[in-house]
Amino acid sequence: TGNIDLSFAAGGAAFVLNTAALTQNVISLGAGLFYKNDHATISFDYDGEKASGYTGHTGTVTVRFRF
Repeated sequence: TGNIDLSFAAGGAAFVLNTAALTQNVISLGAGLFYKNDHATISFDYDGEKASGYTGHTGTVTVRFRF
């Protein structure tokens, strides 16, 4: 683990980012579905990550209409 001291270029108070130790055994996976027609686009995406003591999930849904 470690700490990173950060601040924004535009100013403001400094802050510390606490980081986790890196592990050697990590599995990552992702999947997505995409549909498109003349009027709209819809996509579904999923990403997952599993390591010792850590599990992360991210899901995204995007809908776009053409007009």
